[in-house]
Amino acid sequence: MKRQPTGGVLRAVLARRRDLGVVFEALCWLGWAALVLRCCSFERVQIYLRPRVAGRQACRSVPASLQRVRWAVAACARRLPWPARCFHQGMAAQRMLCRRGIAAELCYGVRKLPAGSARDSDAHVWVVAGDSVVTGAESVPEFREIMRFKPRSAA
Repeated sequence: MKRQPTGGVLRAVLARRRDLGVVFEALCWLGWAALVLRCCSFERVQIYLRPRVAGRQACRSVPASLQRVRWAVAACARRLPWPARCFHQGMAAQRMLCRRGIAAELCYGVRKLPAGSARDSDAHVWVVAGDSVVTGAESVPEFREIMRFKPRSAA
């Protein structure tokens, strides 16, 4: 059996064409998040952390949507030419889920670093939808939540 060479995100997506849309959406939202975080003050950024939730009928399968968004954001973030950290990924995932009618909350937490570190504390962002942590789950237990940004309901 011949082994095929591994490639980037495009080759993986072309193998599963139904994922092309969600990958493109993740790329767009990660780019948008990078632009917002680079160009805006935190006071202004907070406005963008409360997206409007689409009508509830928009999402047929919540667990499947959570999994697809989680996969797309993580896969794209690993392959971008700029660093897409937890804040970028959280903003993108929250927007993608809210577009699907899933009320996703962006959580902002801090932890104290050991004495002798260059900084006193460290921050982390994760997204929660219902009981599921969508992005940033690996580090959540180490951080104390200090802010939670809930989406606005559709009018």
